[in-house]
Amino acid sequence: MKKIGVIAAMEKELLPLLSGVGKTERVAEFPYAVSRITAEERELYFTQSGIGEISAGAATQYLISAFGCEEIWNFGVVGGLTDKMDYNHLSIVQRVVHYAFDLTAIDPVEKGQYLPQKSRYILADANLYQKASALLGLTQGVTLASADKFVADASEKEYIAKEFDADICDMEGAGIALICEKNNVPFLMVKAVSDTKNDGAKFNELVQGACQGFATVLQKLL
Repeated sequence: MKKIGVIAAMEKELLPLLSGVGKTERVAEFPYAVSRITAEERELYFTQSGIGEISAGAATQYLISAFGCEEIWNFGVVGGLTDKMDYNHLSIVQRVVHYAFDLTAIDPVEKGQYLPQKSRYILADANLYQKASALLGLTQGVTLASADKFVADASEKEYIAKEFDADICDMEGAGIALICEKNNVPFLMVKAVSDTKNDGAKFNELVQGACQGFATVLQKLL
């Protein structure tokens, strides 16, 4: 039976996922609360990582090391960086860049590039990405720019989009992607836009609604 770790940063993102799978069993409280359910010949392990790259990376490693998760699925809201990324726009992430990571002052690399990687981008698992895109009827993948900062300013969003060829931004994706890559564990990221290019300041008003479709998405994926 395949074991899948499901990570969301905030309770607002996690609760819709849990509401769509039925009764869960709590299997851990510390360092992260983890709930388990068996569905469609899979064991799913759900946890709320908390906000930020370090918390998300640590939660990812915990699910892999403590519970043997063979895939990591991340659900979360994101900021839109381009005019195409409207409110509640659903996307499957094709690649991730840690846009705040910068070794250019000392090494001949691009911004966001970790050594010995050959590129600034960390690619999602092609098989998972293609299957999920087909199931959800999504024909175009997105680039996720990720760092430990909430980006509300429209001009900053425009810079990130241009510099990193990115469509959306968040505060957890790079941490999850890096840990999965180091463990050779595939990851899948499903993101919904909560704040568009010009309304980052309205995040708290919009986030609840952007999460509501996650339960349906999870059921389709299963």
